[in-house]
Amino acid sequence: MRRFNRFFSILAASVLLSACGNGDGGDSGKPQQAERPHNVTIWTAKKENVTQKISLVGTLEPEEEVIVASSVAAKVKSLLKDEGDFVRTNEELLLLDSGEFTRKVEKSRADLTRARAELDFAENDFKRKTELLKEDLISKDAYESSLSRRDSAKATVSGIKAALNLAILDLAHTRVSAPFSGRIAGRYVSVGSYVKEGDKLFRLMDVSSVKVSAEVPEGRVGEVREGQPVLIRVKSIDFEFSGSVYFISPDVDKNNRTFRIKARVKNERETLKPGLFANVEVVTGVLKDAYLVPENAIVQGQDGFFVYVASGGAASMRKVSVALRQDGSAVISTGINEGDAVVVDGAQGLAEGAKLNVRQ
Repeated sequence: MRRFNRFFSILAASVLLSACGNGDGGDSGKPQQAERPHNVTIWTAKKENVTQKISLVGTLEPEEEVIVASSVAAKVKSLLKDEGDFVRTNEELLLLDSGEFTRKVEKSRADLTRARAELDFAENDFKRKTELLKEDLISKDAYESSLSRRDSAKATVSGIKAALNLAILDLAHTRVSAPFSGRIAGRYVSVGSYVKEGDKLFRLMDVSSVKVSAEVPEGRVGEVREGQPVLIRVKSIDFEFSGSVYFISPDVDKNNRTFRIKARVKNERETLKPGLFANVEVVTGVLKDAYLVPENAIVQGQDGFFVYVASGGAASMRKVSVALRQDGSAVISTGINEGDAVVVDGAQGLAEGAKLNVRQ
């Protein structure tokens, strides 16, 4: 029995030694699996001038818009212009029935002729009475009566003149004209319609230039100045329009803490339509000799921001200062040098010294 136990003890020790030997160096003769390189895309750093801008969403408005309304009550006699027509300043749009107003003008002119004749008679009579009073040939009451008739005749002439001027103005208002050059965007009456004073006739818009209205966050309004360039893009129009800021609201919107700005953009071909939404970029300045890299190259760590630079087939970490971010890019002010191969795609999964399979 002792021999049997001793035999198993020796066997167990041999197995244990064999197992230990395999753990320390049993695979030393086999090649270990090499670290797999990371596939990355690089961007070669170069200095450039970076345009600083504020990106906003705005709404297009016409340069001018007005509702042309009737100034008198009358029936529509004829339409000279219709929706979609372009008209120039003072070009006639519509004619109203002028018969009643013509008669008023003629009556007022006849009344004025009679009133002037009566005034001439009263003036002459007053002059005679004045001379007679000096010679004590008439009483004071007769003189004052003549003066009163003269003054009454003057007042009558003045009143009729006012009525005549008003009648002439009303007659002129039967010919409705455009207050400025533009396009007719709406018509509200037809031939035969009876309109009252103040009724709408046309909607007229000047779109030779348009205004774009946008909201600037409170924290960035200090960057905006009148006269700054503005770039306008509308999704449905494959073209970029330029203009300039002409208005900055003096007060903040208390609901959303923004300031309203407006810019004016030339629109000679009437490509831009009022009411459309537009992407607005206000150019606030230029950063010279800066590095503009895609934003996915920036990695945020506990100590700030850094990038990886490909050097000798491996990743080298660089701490950087980010001056600003815009349009999916970051402006690096310090931390990289001209010609550095900055890792762009694949930067988020790297570590210091990681092997790289670089694609330009």
